[in-house]
Amino acid sequence: MLSSSLPLHDFLENLGSKNYILPRTNLFQCEFLNPWEEKITALTGFSGSNAWLCTKGQDVALFTDSRYTLQASQQVPSFIQVFDMREKSIASWFNTKDPIYYSPELFSVYSYKNLSRQGLLLLPEEKDYLKGLCCALNPNEKGAFFEYPLEFSGKDTNLKKEEVLRGLPLGVEGAWISSIESVCWLLNIRGRALLYTPVIYGHLLLEKTGNMTLFTSHPAPEGFARKDLKIAPWQAALETFRGYQKPLYLDVKTLPMSFYETRAQNTDVLGADCIEPLKAIKNDTELMQAKKVHERDGKALSSFINWVKKEAIKGDLDEITCAKKLYDLRSQQDGFICLSFETISAFGENGAIVHYQPTEKTNQMLREGGLYLIDSGGQYFGGTTDVTRTICIGHPSKEQQELYTRVLKGHIAIASCRFPKGTKGSQLDVLARYHLWQVGLDYGHGTGHGVGNCLGVHEGPQGISRLSDVSLLPGMILSNEPGYYKTGFFGIRLENLIYVKEDSDGFLYFENLTHAPFDKDLILSDLLSDNEKKWLKNYDEKLNSIFNDRS
Repeated sequence: MLSSSLPLHDFLENLGSKNYILPRTNLFQCEFLNPWEEKITALTGFSGSNAWLCTKGQDVALFTDSRYTLQASQQVPSFIQVFDMREKSIASWFNTKDPIYYSPELFSVYSYKNLSRQGLLLLPEEKDYLKGLCCALNPNEKGAFFEYPLEFSGKDTNLKKEEVLRGLPLGVEGAWISSIESVCWLLNIRGRALLYTPVIYGHLLLEKTGNMTLFTSHPAPEGFARKDLKIAPWQAALETFRGYQKPLYLDVKTLPMSFYETRAQNTDVLGADCIEPLKAIKNDTELMQAKKVHERDGKALSSFINWVKKEAIKGDLDEITCAKKLYDLRSQQDGFICLSFETISAFGENGAIVHYQPTEKTNQMLREGGLYLIDSGGQYFGGTTDVTRTICIGHPSKEQQELYTRVLKGHIAIASCRFPKGTKGSQLDVLARYHLWQVGLDYGHGTGHGVGNCLGVHEGPQGISRLSDVSLLPGMILSNEPGYYKTGFFGIRLENLIYVKEDSDGFLYFENLTHAPFDKDLILSDLLSDNEKKWLKNYDEKLNSIFNDRS
């Protein structure tokens, strides 16, 4: 549970008139945090996964992105200003040359340098203003890590290590790997440090000699032994990093400033995660396992959709009950480990809050004539799933049908497009929005993100959005999730996972992974082209071939 010993007014009183900036993250720069690590939630009530809390004298602001602005305005106290980071920058809000204090443990090197370049004078906090706010870091309470077998990873650690070392720039003698997903990928291990991502907390020193040292407080499983791998306690990580005399390659986005500021020499090379591009391209084994995982996951989701359609019209289903039901169905599938994120189970107006999660206070009953949005996923031995469906309860309105169909047309446009090598996600994003744009509508989030292999449900560097500047390559897995949100009424989102393949002509295309039905009651066939109808027919036939029928 979150501590209430330091509520917001006490925190502000401790700061006095000092400027302060607090990112929503932890020492390992995780996107999804455990409840006991949620400092911004404890202070403000905001539960979204992207937030920066800023104080300037008596003024307080919370910066997030368009997925969460509506949610934030409903959750935080009224005196806190809420901003979309794309519309107003943190630097412009502070607009001062006075010092702004921060916690070096919670700032990545990238965040520090990015804000400094914008003219902010960032200084390490004079005392721990957050002391007592949340539980201290304690990786031990999640127990030992476990091995991720070759039948699921498709490549052993030695081969992966050789690839990483070949890619390091000249002049360094190794890499300090601070991304916990990358540590797990390289060592073919997984853990339970986080509720929704099967990772450990730890850093890895990879030397050009091939020797590796894993710094973690998670115990190794019984009998675990790897050539060239030494396991050291997490408490030794900072001292080793500070005292390592040779230049290292450092990941600016996950290395905390509390580590970086201890390095006396300036011969280290800073850059993006050196493992991320390798991790993003799934090998044949990973893709084969992902297909199997999605068939099992689709079975659970298809059963859930049928259950909702039948039971909701009775009037006794609510958002929390539905989320629990889907979890029960998923947990029965072979290889299931945990959810890949907290389920978004949203009826009616709650569906317009892009990343809504039901609470006892907000929990709504599913009612006739409304739309129910379910965005969920699982972590399995063999892959990670993420799928969204929008379901009508009873009879939909014409408006609901038209908007759903326009979102579906955008989904099909992405799923069915062919594109040349070198194409970036930003060049495809417009395809998903075109049919909404024609009637003056749009959605604020990206169309797709990368997905890991039993790792992060959001994985870079690939994506499909206005900002995605990475070329799509064969083997990359992405989501395809256009949507539309009518504030105060409903939300629509249709998400499948897809992966990039190359055809005989050297062009690229997407192969579908997700297997779950679309709601036929919400589709206006007259709005679909012949090619779109053909795509949908083929999709349904594939579902039937996998599940025999939909009952």
